[in-house]
Amino acid sequence: MLLWGIRRMGALPIDVDVRGGADQILKFAQLTKPVCLATTPSLAEFLIKRTPQSLGVGVGDLGFKSLLLCGEPGPGIPEVKKRLESAYEARVYDYWAPGGLGYGMSCDSDDYHGLHCYAPDYNTFQDDLVDPFTKEPIDIVDGVEGELVHTSLERDATPMIRYAYGDIVKVITHECPGCGFKGKRLKFVGRSDDMVIVKGTNIYPASIQEIVASLYPRTTGLIKLVLDEPPPRVVPPLKVKVEQGKDVTADQLEALAAEIKNLCKAKLKINPEIIFVPSGGFETTLRKREIFEKTYL
Repeated sequence: MLLWGIRRMGALPIDVDVRGGADQILKFAQLTKPVCLATTPSLAEFLIKRTPQSLGVGVGDLGFKSLLLCGEPGPGIPEVKKRLESAYEARVYDYWAPGGLGYGMSCDSDDYHGLHCYAPDYNTFQDDLVDPFTKEPIDIVDGVEGELVHTSLERDATPMIRYAYGDIVKVITHECPGCGFKGKRLKFVGRSDDMVIVKGTNIYPASIQEIVASLYPRTTGLIKLVLDEPPPRVVPPLKVKVEQGKDVTADQLEALAAEIKNLCKAKLKINPEIIFVPSGGFETTLRKREIFEKTYL
């Protein structure tokens, strides 16, 4: 769907299969000099480290003017957005097209103001929310959170009729302060199938990741939730593995753990157990990162 749209705009998409590996992606980028990279936040961050090893230059030397990222939290986390824009020397945008025709994209503001629902005539997703547990409809008002339900209005093949993808979002109805957009905007909260329940509190990994990423460069922003039993219920404390920054010393970890805990208490009402992983300790991947470490399997 994305490739067809790019061609209709008169641009040329260069479709490189991620299964070919990072080196192939980078060689195509160096050879063809594309102006935009459309990928996941995980791959965009991975290429920052891989480009000097593969090509002997920084990722900013590839000449990208913009990054279109989707599939994971990333641009919506301020520290991640700044880190990517600095490394690539390019603008970073968040986009979304679930259901094939449910378009949303962030604007060209330095700050992130959510996904702008700029094509409401193609899909009703911005006007159809349900409770993720009861599946009962939720009134659309500013600040409400719920699970999106998609109904494609102009899709000829495999039409989506009240199809729930499991995305939990926050709806914003007031005018965007960054660009003046007057339609609805959405901010991704989490996935219904990623949610865990700690002492009756619903917790989405994306919320913890945003807290940890806010402490960059003392952390890399990467986390994993350790599950000793099948979710969603977790016997407290929730175990969170955090990848520490490369310059953090062992004597600084106790204070850093306390800071993360305090932020989690204040914002999420939980008191997690923090387990630090050395910088680079999490396995790098070309695909979406696995957010859970399951010890019960």
